[in-house]
Amino acid sequence: MSLNVHIGLMCSVLLFASPALAVTHEDEVRDGAAHPNPASGRVEIVLDSDMFNEVDDQFALAYALQSAERINLKAVCAAPFLNHRSKSAGDGMEQSYQETHRVLQLLEHPDKDFVFRGATRFLVDRHTPADSLAVRRIIELAKADRKGRLYVVGLGAATNIASALLIEPSIAERIIVVWIGGHPYHWNNALDFNLKQDIAAAQVLFDSRVPLVHIPAGDVAASLTITLPELEIGLKGKSPIATKLFDNVDRYYTETGANKKQPRSGENPWEKVIWDIATIAWLIAPEELVKSEVVASPVLTDEGTWQPSADRHPVRVAVGLDRAAIYNDLFAKLGKPNLPSPVIERVEFDWKTHKRLAEGSDNWPTTWADDGSIYTAWGDGGGFGGSNSNGRVTLGVARIEGDADNFTAKNVWGGHQPEHPARFGGKSYGIISIGSDLYMWVVPQPGPHLRECRIARSTDHGATWQQADWAFRFADGLTIPSFLNFGRDNAGAGDDYVYSYLIEPSWGPTTPTDSKFGFEVHQPGRIHLARVPQDAILQRDRYEFFAGIDSQQKPKWSTDVSEKRAVFRDDNGVGWNVSVSFNSGLNRYLLATEHAATHAGKFGLFDAAEPWGPWTTVAYEDNWGSGHIEVSAFYWNFPTKWQSEDGRHGTMVFTGKNSNDSWNTVNASFVLRSEE
Repeated sequence: MSLNVHIGLMCSVLLFASPALAVTHEDEVRDGAAHPNPASGRVEIVLDSDMFNEVDDQFALAYALQSAERINLKAVCAAPFLNHRSKSAGDGMEQSYQETHRVLQLLEHPDKDFVFRGATRFLVDRHTPADSLAVRRIIELAKADRKGRLYVVGLGAATNIASALLIEPSIAERIIVVWIGGHPYHWNNALDFNLKQDIAAAQVLFDSRVPLVHIPAGDVAASLTITLPELEIGLKGKSPIATKLFDNVDRYYTETGANKKQPRSGENPWEKVIWDIATIAWLIAPEELVKSEVVASPVLTDEGTWQPSADRHPVRVAVGLDRAAIYNDLFAKLGKPNLPSPVIERVEFDWKTHKRLAEGSDNWPTTWADDGSIYTAWGDGGGFGGSNSNGRVTLGVARIEGDADNFTAKNVWGGHQPEHPARFGGKSYGIISIGSDLYMWVVPQPGPHLRECRIARSTDHGATWQQADWAFRFADGLTIPSFLNFGRDNAGAGDDYVYSYLIEPSWGPTTPTDSKFGFEVHQPGRIHLARVPQDAILQRDRYEFFAGIDSQQKPKWSTDVSEKRAVFRDDNGVGWNVSVSFNSGLNRYLLATEHAATHAGKFGLFDAAEPWGPWTTVAYEDNWGSGHIEVSAFYWNFPTKWQSEDGRHGTMVFTGKNSNDSWNTVNASFVLRSEE
């Protein structure tokens, strides 16, 4: 498709070879020409939705938010509708407003000043607007400064969008409308649900000369027909939102049946069209996912029929969809445990910097101590200079001096030629320096790791260690903790507490009988958060557990472990170990763990503005390191000492099986989302 006939999306450089091409609005209206390419490759959109009408708008909202690489959703407006789910158009709008909040809360997306009530009635004619907060928000966002146009995406009756154009016609110069509604132009009527709800509003769209991308329902969006079993396979159990969306469709099958107590019957009883995702697919990849063409805008009559008119302004109309590609993309995105990070677009690794030492020793949690060194713990090996047989201990501690590109390492406690011998065994996946003392969480070895976890303290930089006389146990639903690490000697901590993340076991305390490695990911995967005052780390009765969020959006804490609530969840599973550190330059907390399977490079990296979340996704890979190292890593962490002042660069420490059973470092860079 040539550039000079593309009316739609400000596409990324992957789609258009000439991002510098510029056109005026007049060119666009006359020729249907493409917009210039925005530098960020993202578009700002407003979603105008009758969210409670049925079940597809919820998919579109989740799909848009999970497509942050292309879409920057600025607001959601509630559109009116009237059917068996509403008492009036206004009631339909209010139901949609409330449903939008419910979906956003499930997605852990902020909803304050993000959702707006729309019109309480349909247009009385094509000249009289129905004003509302949603209409005013569309106008406000349309007039805001941005590199390109605002995309106003309509998933229901066009009442709010048309009203905005009637109140402020000048915004036609600053927006593109993407609307699903009506039928193809060759049909004998246009009366699908969205269009017939408010014919006058649809007439405004087709008559106003606003740049319009039209997705017809019949024959086009209808090609997104899918069966309940397909949705179950693609969604159920993959993430909280995916499961909820499937359950919503499942209930709808019964609700819309002739007998409301039984599933639908008749021809194709198990099929449903998820209509509205067609608009999001067009925004994501207009040429790959949606086939469209530029034609003269037809006239929409008062009776709801199309009349061709060759001399009218152009519109872009979808004529076909790639059903398989759209659903594959949708399922892949909805299966991720969290929404994309609003701050970090991705993390990149410079494999030319990869270093491997201490072969035969693994784990390697890190902390930046008061003396300027990094202290780290390893398991089942001789540490630096050792091997699986030379200096082997189940638990050792080492000191790392220098920067990431030029460091030296020395075994402090155990291992090959240590400064001090190890005095007890175990494993550790969490170490921290507080007030010049080192603390590490220790789990049993030999013996089931999951049986218990207890604190050990060193007052002499790792030379000697004393274990606490208490432990968290498997029966508490807590296992294999890790500390949240801040800066040098924990400088930069947000308060006077020390935070520990503990995994909720789904197996154990003994090894699963069919386990290949002795460990498996925990499914469903949940991680809990405990805190304790810095001066009371060894006192069990001072520990508090995250117990949810109160009505003021503040964390609740309880000393009763039975009241704990997970701060992180991945239904695909979380690893049997986790690391969390604070990136002060980016002001983000970073959590790394596995998913789906262990010892297989299933790398997940998540970020949050607070230790308790909500967490968003930075990376979610199934073959991390492929092409550079053996795909077998199971643990990753970012030493706070080795991060740049602006937080955009750092070094990752990782370990795994076989060749990765060692101390590994690789430089990393965080690519931030561009400012809009």
